Amino acid sequence: MKKYITILLTVLLCSCSNRRSFLIEIDNADGLTTSSSVYTNGLVIGKVEGFSISSRNSILVSISLNQQIKEVPLDSELKVINDGLLGGKAIVIVLGTSSRFINQSDTIDLRDNFEPMTSGDSEFEFLFMDKINKIDSILIELRRLNDNLEKRN
Repeated sequence: MKKYITILLTVLLCSCSNRRSFLIEIDNADGLTTSSSVYTNGLVIGKVEGFSISSRNSILVSISLNQQIKEVPLDSELKVINDGLLGGKAIVIVLGTSSRFINQSDTIDLRDNFEPMTSGDSEFEFLFMDKINKIDSILIELRRLNDNLEKRN
């Protein structure tokens, strides 16, 4: 009986989730990991949940979006960007304007037209500059702490 109650509670908790999910089919998932971020307009809106291999020997990437994004228009663009200094990757969704939306558990085929963003793309520049600003803030704070320690001695 305990086993059935546990299974029932698990199913109920999973079905009450406010997250939307869908699959992206790509040829190369190099640098993407589970928990890689999904961004739109510089805001983290979800994460990569997992990977599998399709019947066509391409990679299926499971994306989960949080409740901030209600709908993703069908004409939205998805891109992989560099995320961080250690070679990690993230996915950027450039929201489109279509009145039709991606349905829950849809698969978006990006095998032939999927191009990683380059350093000239605005989303990449925004994320890169955000990281640089955080590093600068940390360095400023470390210098301030160092000055205070030197004054005490």
